[in-house]
Order: sequence, then structure tokens, then C-alpha cells
Amino acid sequence: MKRFIAKKNGKKIWIKVIFFVTLIYISLVVTFNLLMKTSIKKIFEDDSVHESMFKLATNETSLVSFDLLNPKSMLYLSLNYVLEGETENPIDGINIMKKHVNDEAPLVYIYNTHDTESYDSSLLEAYNIKYTVKVASYILSERLKDLGIPCYVEEASMGEYLNSSGLLYKDSYAASRYYIEKRMKEMPSIKYIIDLHRDSVPRSATVASIDGKSYAKVLFVVGMDHEGYESNLNLARRIDEKLDKRISRSVMEKSGPKVNGVYNQDMSPLALLVELGGLENTIVEVDNTLNMLANAIRDEVGGG
Repeated sequence: MKRFIAKKNGKKIWIKVIFFVTLIYISLVVTFNLLMKTSIKKIFEDDSVHESMFKLATNETSLVSFDLLNPKSMLYLSLNYVLEGETENPIDGINIMKKHVNDEAPLVYIYNTHDTESYDSSLLEAYNIKYTVKVASYILSERLKDLGIPCYVEEASMGEYLNSSGLLYKDSYAASRYYIEKRMKEMPSIKYIIDLHRDSVPRSATVASIDGKSYAKVLFVVGMDHEGYESNLNLARRIDEKLDKRISRSVMEKSGPKVNGVYNQDMSPLALLVELGGLENTIVEVDNTLNMLANAIRDEVGGG
């Protein structure tokens, strides 16, 4: 009987221990989330893009957030993540990715050969938010649509295509080529194709200041190892000339045995490869530049 009572009491003690450990853990998580919200709010100040993404990521409309208890509920703005649910503060990058609708007869096709390339997300890494070139593509599409230019942003994952085809990351241009061919057959209205990338050079080479605002710099890359490259080169030069020279890194011509030299630009006489900013640029700087880039593309399309 004594052994039974001792065993029963021991079980109760373990239940109490588990209960208190769980309670302490939840308290720490809630405290951490609240402190993160307060701290990052102060850092963001008037940065509406970052602030809105942070609110969605931490479910700030609720009294407390348990994001860290459920990693699946955290916000991922990379490859093929689909944003679900509504928010009281839909704005900019978040709202664009969430509600963007591709046009059925697009004039411009925007895709990302390296669609996992990301921008500076250091402030939000605790919440697994990533600003990728995919986000930038949706923003560019919306800017162009606002200017009356119908667009289609490639939603498919290049990584998934590579995996299913037994290919490696170095074969990414084979993946994007597959989708270029597919979309151009499905939508013969496509005239311009834009491959949006993010460069890997230091911030000092990719940021510009204009009237107190920071911008991500733009570099156009043209593959010279295919027939008909002249048309793509002239296109890049024309658009580059329309940009503010302070954000332009000019046009780079690539050829030779150690580079791609084609970049799928043989698929269209109006193909453009854009290196937008670098890994240390913020999405706000990218967004500022996309406004300028969209206007330059609009002027080209209107002039063509």
C-alpha cells in the first residue's frame, strides 16, 4: 500500500513539474514575442512595408502571439508560399503577393531564374520572413499594371523543377527556359520577358541616395553568345538611358567559356536580365527603384 501511495504521489509530482515547465515556456515565448514587437516597431518607425509584414508575421491583431510554438504558422515570403487569411493592414509587398492576379493576355512576362535570391531580412529573421526576388517581381508587376501594362509573374518553383528533373542549381537556366517556352506558347501576347535577379556584390556597389531616399542600383546583363543578341543589347541600353544615372550600374556584356553567355535571351529579341540591388539592400530600397524601373519600361513599351 505504501509503495502504491508513493508511486501515486510521484506521478502527481511529475504532472506538476510538466505543468509548471510548460507554463514557464509559454510565458517566455509570449514575453519574447511582445519584446520583439516593441523593439522592431521602434526600429521600423515610418517604414510601412516592413511594419506591415511584421504585423502579419506576428499576428499582431491578436492579444498574444504563439508563432514560435507553431513554426508552420510563421510567414514565409520565399519560393511558392501562398499567403492565406486577411489582415486589417494590407499594404505594399505583403498585399501585392497576397492579392496579385496575373493577366490573361500579358505583354510582359516576369520570372526569376534564381528565385530564392533574397534581400536583407536581418531584422525579421526571428520570424522567418524573407524578401526574395519573387517579392520584387510581384511589386514590379503591380507597378507596371498601374501604368496600364498587363503582366504575368511566374509562380512556379525553379527548385521543384530542378529536383523533379534530376538537375542541379547550376542548371537553373534550363528550368527557367522550360517555363519561358511554356508561357510563350500559352500566351502569345507576351512580347517582353524579364529575368529579375539580385546581385551578390557589397552594399557600397548597390545603394544610391537621391533626395534623402535610398535606392537599390540596377545592372543590366546581356549574353553575347547567341545570334540576335544585338536586339537585347539595344533594349537594355534604351531602358538604362531612361533611368536616373545615380541608380544605374550600366549594361554588362557577358560572353566566353566561363560564363553562361546566353541567359535564355535567345528566346526573345526583347529579353531583359536585371540585377536589382544586392543581398544587403532592403525591400524598401528595392521598391523605390522598382518605381523608376517600371516607368522606364512603360516609356519603352509606349515608344515601341
